[in-house]
Amino acid sequence: MPRSVKNKLEKLKKEDILERLHKDNTDTEIINSIITNIENTILEGVNKNLCVAIPYMGRVYKDRYREVFKEARIILHNAKDNLTKEEYVEYRKSVFKSYIKRVDKEFKSKQVIERLIRLNKKKYNKLYAACGKTYADTWIKKIAYLQIVEHDINDPNEL
Repeated sequence: MPRSVKNKLEKLKKEDILERLHKDNTDTEIINSIITNIENTILEGVNKNLCVAIPYMGRVYKDRYREVFKEARIILHNAKDNLTKEEYVEYRKSVFKSYIKRVDKEFKSKQVIERLIRLNKKKYNKLYAACGKTYADTWIKKIAYLQIVEHDINDPNEL
């Protein structure tokens, strides 16, 4: 926010919000259950690595780089003792670039699978109902690896 804003934002807890509303006990219980339900919904979504939209506020999601950067920090901590400052800076850059590439590759493959499920929803749901989730997911992954094979119909050697 711009610094010229005269009204300062405050971080309020659930109890502070309920206190400012000055409602009777039943209204307070209802508001409290709504807030608790929203918090639980957000926690469930974030724990499943989903993006959770909060009306009038925005979206909450888990940073996909955070977990692999924890792993990278352990490696870098060991390397910091053995390398000079310049070597360490270069090594750190290369490690983070490699981890970012790995995470992006995993994320893009996940997006491809989700897109294929969305485009083949009817077939996926039929397979899911008839054969189970494992079979339906395997079928979608097989579609992801399909490639176009160029051939000449007039060439007798290609038949």
